[in-house]
Amino acid sequence: MLRELRFVNREPELDKMMRWAREGRYTPVFLYGPEGCGKTRLLKEFYQRLSQHEDYIIVYIDALEEKIPEKALLGSEKVLDVAKSIVEQIGGPVGKALADSVEALLEELYKRIKFKDKHVILLIDDVASPLGLDYIELYAKRLLSLSEELIWRMKARSALLIATTSEGKSARLIARHTYANLYFMWNLPKEHFMELAKQLGAPDEAIMERAWSLTGGNPRALLEIASLRWNFDEWMRHIEHRMRRALFELREHKESIRAALEDPDVLVEDREAFNKMLDLNLIMDFYAEPLGVKPRPNPEMGIGREIAWQIPVYVHVMRRVIE
Repeated sequence: MLRELRFVNREPELDKMMRWAREGRYTPVFLYGPEGCGKTRLLKEFYQRLSQHEDYIIVYIDALEEKIPEKALLGSEKVLDVAKSIVEQIGGPVGKALADSVEALLEELYKRIKFKDKHVILLIDDVASPLGLDYIELYAKRLLSLSEELIWRMKARSALLIATTSEGKSARLIARHTYANLYFMWNLPKEHFMELAKQLGAPDEAIMERAWSLTGGNPRALLEIASLRWNFDEWMRHIEHRMRRALFELREHKESIRAALEDPDVLVEDREAFNKMLDLNLIMDFYAEPLGVKPRPNPEMGIGREIAWQIPVYVHVMRRVIE
């Protein structure tokens, strides 16, 4: 469904990424954010804006794609040929094979395409889930080594390597090191969220306002509601099942959760509860630099100064479930 929709404004994020593309980044960038906040759509838009420029060699890998090479990778015809040969040699899920073979992919491209004086950009989407959280720190270091290879041996004019993740724990692991730069991305601002809701055929202003108050601007959540014909009750029943499972995992931290429903920043004082909720993708923190705009604190939407619930509906439903 997303492919059929017009791209909705992410200009602050794209402006920063376009500057990186021109100047390069020696250190790889890891981008995290709430599940469904639009990281994949942003990377694909970034790819589309640069793919027609002769000065750029840009490759996009969807690490979650299991079967179809053309879906797992965006690039020139030569890029696709190299990718297919690598997948045939390695086997297994296509996206995972490509993400785990980025050195071989770029090495083979280097033999076929002149990298000198070119900006080389590698985008790897949702890398933590297929490769595993135990491997993410080593993978970040591998990307740094690859960046060095592109600049010093392959003589690229600049290099930019960006990987995204929705796994809260992966951001926490990467943040411990200096060989990757961590940025966070938030949900859509209200104005652009409303634009997306109109594209999806929201029946009226009241429906759009309710969708905003429950999703906090999360595009995937909005798509789920639209696919249910704007039946909020049915959507919230699905959320309730998830919150009940999460609460079972967090049963030793009920008091901290109750407090976090009013102010998520209280989790700073209970690191065990914070880490578990992060691992369950209920919350995220703002300790990294924002790619776009950092959201303002908003207790009604579950947003604190340093920590936020990923979407406001988690607050509403968890409050009901925990009582």
